[in-house]
Amino acid sequence: MKNTISLLLLCAAALGSCKKNDLPAQSFQYTNGYNLTMSESWDGKLRLLIKSNTDLNCLNYGVGHTLTIGSNTVDLKVSGVSAPATCSSGNGPATDTPSLGILGVKTYNLTISCDGSDKAGTLTVSNSKYTISYPGGNNITFTNSDLNRIPDKTLWGTIDYASGYAAVADTFLDSLEYYGAADFTGPLVSYTSLTAYAGNTFTHEKDPSMPRPYKNFIYTFSGVTSDITTLVNRFKRYGDNVKIALTTDHQFFGTGTGW
Repeated sequence: MKNTISLLLLCAAALGSCKKNDLPAQSFQYTNGYNLTMSESWDGKLRLLIKSNTDLNCLNYGVGHTLTIGSNTVDLKVSGVSAPATCSSGNGPATDTPSLGILGVKTYNLTISCDGSDKAGTLTVSNSKYTISYPGGNNITFTNSDLNRIPDKTLWGTIDYASGYAAVADTFLDSLEYYGAADFTGPLVSYTSLTAYAGNTFTHEKDPSMPRPYKNFIYTFSGVTSDITTLVNRFKRYGDNVKIALTTDHQFFGTGTGW
């Protein structure tokens, strides 16, 4: 018991000093602060990436937290860093990404508790963006105080294809237009995972492990999602030679592996 208590005290004092096999699966106080980043998932839910400001000695440390959402309130309590039962080798920040779900259009009273201090702000949800007003001062900062929302009736995604299959990719995009995809009419701004441009395309961070040619597409969609299901299923016969990943109406459609 004495050795166990000594190990806990050592880890609480210096997370970086614990060996990978000695890490107990519990939370510890962390006093270097956290950074929060808003994002919107493909299914329209608001997420908050919580990340420690410094790297720790494993890649898979978590962030202990509780999230409570009321009719007009959002309360987040950050309780510390959670050590993994098994360490993934490498250095990286502790992270966690709680989901706030699909929030109604209104202003919420936002309270964040960290290091024994509560700070109050607001989270305003409109049809076009999320806006956070937060004073800081309790070891909490935000990467983004505004986040544009992908407009309703948007269809967007990526088609990744092997050499010799460019014509198949073009046929898929032509078929999207046949089923109701038209020129994107939303603002040409940055959203969570993409920046929209004229010409129905966008830029985003693509997985470097997938170096093949690809085409991004973004449209305003007036069709029905059952037609998209039929179309995507038709292209599954190409297997991994043509990989499709797209979303519309808070639904995901895909073919191939690796997405």
